[in-house]
Amino acid sequence: MGTSTDTPKKDVIDKEWLERMASTRKDFVKRMFSVFIAEEPKRLEKVKTALEINDFAELKFLAHSIKGAASTLGAEPTRAAAAALEIAARDENSAESQNCYSLLDENLTSLVNFMQNFIDKE
Repeated sequence: MGTSTDTPKKDVIDKEWLERMASTRKDFVKRMFSVFIAEEPKRLEKVKTALEINDFAELKFLAHSIKGAASTLGAEPTRAAAAALEIAARDENSAESQNCYSLLDENLTSLVNFMQNFIDKE
């Protein structure tokens, strides 16, 4: 039995959104996922580079872009991690930006794996 301080792990993507979209527009969802898989890991690499050189303006821009892409697809954990990185970059907080990047990397990797599995199922 959990306590009130336990936080359940969020799904990598909103299952209700996915079921609703996939029930009528599965090919469209697959195309959206394919674009995300092709583009967002590259953007994450740019995030890493911006972080290494403390380019907070670029870091904020990239985090904002990832946040928007994740939000469009109902990927709340990735969206939240990108939002946290955007705030850390806005505040020019290098240590927090690094922590947020690690969380974003973990969430984005899980999301990409989920999307690839969804595409490959058919």
